[in-house]
Amino acid sequence: MSGIIVASFVMLVFLGLLVLFTKMYAEFWYKVFVKSKFEIINLLMTSGEVPLSWRLKYLEKSGISALVKKWYIFRLCRMIMYIKRSSLINDQDKQEYVKSFKKILMDWKNNCFFIDWR
Repeated sequence: MSGIIVASFVMLVFLGLLVLFTKMYAEFWYKVFVKSKFEIINLLMTSGEVPLSWRLKYLEKSGISALVKKWYIFRLCRMIMYIKRSSLINDQDKQEYVKSFKKILMDWKNNCFFIDWR
């Protein structure tokens, strides 16, 4: 009888750990795919600067800063495509974001926007 109780207890502990792992796993991927993108969108809308998560500080100071600038422009174009395809953003906001990001894209293409970073 005690063997059944111990086996049941072990199974409940295992199921509890499985639930905890599943919750943590789902939160991690939510942060990666949704939350971080919306944080970047808000940062770009408010400041127009390259987000910290995109920065390649060591390469900016080297001789390949033009390549780094192209990388930032590429990332911004990918963000514009994400906004256009996202079902999480309503159509009116999509238009506003795309319009603002295209303006930021033109500014980034025309200016050397990352010279004075600390």
